[in-house]
Amino acid sequence: MKLELIQKVGAENAWLRIQEIYETACIHRLLALEGAIQGMKKTLLSEERKK
Repeated sequence: MKLELIQKVGAENAWLRIQEIYETACIHRLLALEGAIQGMKKTLLSEERKK
């Protein structure tokens, strides 16, 4: 998925699309998508966003 599409649909929806193909998609992938949208590593996301 391109970053522009991920930004448009949001991390959660992008992750759900990925999970349809790869059932093993985990929370770490979702956080990585959110980090990509925000331009930071997933480890730097706020605790609020991680919930």
